[in-house]
Amino acid sequence: HTTQWSIRWKNQFAGEIGFHSFKPQLRTQASIGFWVAEPFQGQGIAKLCINAILEVGSRDYGFNLVRAAVFNGNDTSLAVLRACGFIPV
Repeated sequence: HTTQWSIRWKNQFAGEIGFHSFKPQLRTQASIGFWVAEPFQGQGIAKLCINAILEVGSRDYGFNLVRAAVFNGNDTSLAVLRACGFIPV
């Protein structure tokens, strides 16, 4: 199952974020995916959206574990995830 949201910043489309690979009936864990368009990068938007989606996941979906994968070499996304409390495994 997938749930996706658009990221809007200053009334402009800036990217997407969502939950992936979860089973609604279990509601214990999910993966997140996100991307922010280049003109909006470096403004803290990804961190803000990740923290918001983690809150929604816990409060509204009951997730107690959220994972994220990063492409090799995407150090910026890895840094954002670490700043949001994710731990590499």
